[in-house]
Amino acid sequence: MEKLDGWRLQAHNSGSLVTLLARGGFDCTRRLPDIAEALQSLPASSAILDGELVAIGEDGLPDFGALHRGDRLNLRFYVFDLLQHEDSDVRHEPESRSSPSMKRSMGAPARNTGIIPCFAH
Repeated sequence: MEKLDGWRLQAHNSGSLVTLLARGGFDCTRRLPDIAEALQSLPASSAILDGELVAIGEDGLPDFGALHRGDRLNLRFYVFDLLQHEDSDVRHEPESRSSPSMKRSMGAPARNTGIIPCFAH
């Protein structure tokens, strides 16, 4: 996978409540309603996901400038890590255990939701 140039986000999903936090704890949920809505549809009743918010340009490549310009079209949230699954802190679990937990919590998001699971191989 090529380098993704975007904003680092943590997604806190607790039932029907989703909070998207940027670095420094800035709550950007209201600025990203489509991403928050897509995360609400994930199968886990609670999870904390770590990833990168990326704007995809017309050429299909990441467009960091689009994020700074406020362009909210064609956003993708690439999920790299699962920090909490249900009530369990999985940050210190070996990859072989946290990856299946991530797959269960992510499920198979509907097409074009903007949520992209990036599992370790």
